[in-house]
Amino acid sequence: MKFYHFLFSCLLLCFGTAANAQTDTLQKGAGTVTPLAVSPVNIDSLKQVWDQQRNDSLQKKVTAYLNSPDSTNNTAATMKWFKELTILPIYKEPVLLTMQERRVTGDEPVFYIIIALLFFYGLVRSVFIKYHNNLMALFFRATLRQQQLRDQLTQTPAPSLMLNALFLFSASLYTSFLAKYYQLLSNWDFWEVFLYSAGGLLVLYTGKFIVMKIIGWILRADKAADAYIFVVFMINKVLGIFLIPIIMLMAFPTDAIIHAVVVLSLALVVGLFVYRFWLSYRAVRGEIKVNPFHFFLYLCAFEIAPLLLLFKFLTTIVERNN
Repeated sequence: MKFYHFLFSCLLLCFGTAANAQTDTLQKGAGTVTPLAVSPVNIDSLKQVWDQQRNDSLQKKVTAYLNSPDSTNNTAATMKWFKELTILPIYKEPVLLTMQERRVTGDEPVFYIIIALLFFYGLVRSVFIKYHNNLMALFFRATLRQQQLRDQLTQTPAPSLMLNALFLFSASLYTSFLAKYYQLLSNWDFWEVFLYSAGGLLVLYTGKFIVMKIIGWILRADKAADAYIFVVFMINKVLGIFLIPIIMLMAFPTDAIIHAVVVLSLALVVGLFVYRFWLSYRAVRGEIKVNPFHFFLYLCAFEIAPLLLLFKFLTTIVERNN
């Protein structure tokens, strides 16, 4: 047992001596080892070198492509395409474009009123198509059922009132354009003439309607008075429709056609008035016995005289304003 203790003590002594020797060796070596000198890396210089190499390589590729035959052909084809392109006149001489200031002529309200008249007439024709067809058939005497058509037209007051309003606006516009063409009311505004014309026509035909009703009631000739009133307002409705295209031509005139349009429109109006007198005489003569001379006196008193009075009234107002 003592031998084993002695052997274990010798081993511990050997291990301790070895450890101390190794520690002394490391300490001595640590003092003699010199550290390696590491130089710092410059990142910017590396980036510059990389960019230069990349640009050089790209430049070489571009130069090689431009010097190649394919590049020359493609460039020539592209330039030829640009020369032949009419949308982009790159190789043409520059053109000087002068801009003129837009002048407002004041025709926009007239344009919108004409559009409103067309829309209004189209509405009446679409909604009351039977009334419109019967009116045209009776006006052109395309059927022998005149009394039946007259009764049907009399029993539908809504489209009749709407077409009377159409005649009022159309006739007022036509009168205003005539005054503007002949320079009768040069000191007046166009819309003042329009308002006076509309008011005069409204008073004229409303008064005629009331007077004819009173005369028919007094003379106990209601049927004759109704027949005459029907003929007068039927011609007015058709005249209001026919005046719409004439108004469109007179609203935006040209020197080549304005004179012809005015002459033809006056001929149309006079012809319709003569046709109205003839239809009125036939309608009244079918109800009562009337002398043609007496009927002519009536026309002078109730047709021509009111128009002359209206014209005299307008000229008097013009003279006072001047």
